Amino acid sequence: MSNYHAFLIRLWRENDAQPWHAELQFPATNERHSFATPELLYSFLDELMVNASANPYQAPVSPSERSSDHLA
Repeated sequence: MSNYHAFLIRLWRENDAQPWHAELQFPATNERHSFATPELLYSFLDELMVNASANPYQAPVSPSERSSDHLA
């Protein structure tokens, strides 16, 4: 099990009236996950750390995350 994880995280919104969106990228694989809110990103990261396996770049898949991205 690895005790080190690196990610590229992007946060953006279209304008001041719009909500923030987030994207997480695994640099080692270029795998990307999009999130409708930063809170969904935080939940994803929390689950990733709780369920860390021998392959730290294998993203967790929970029932709410079974689609190709996490935008709702």
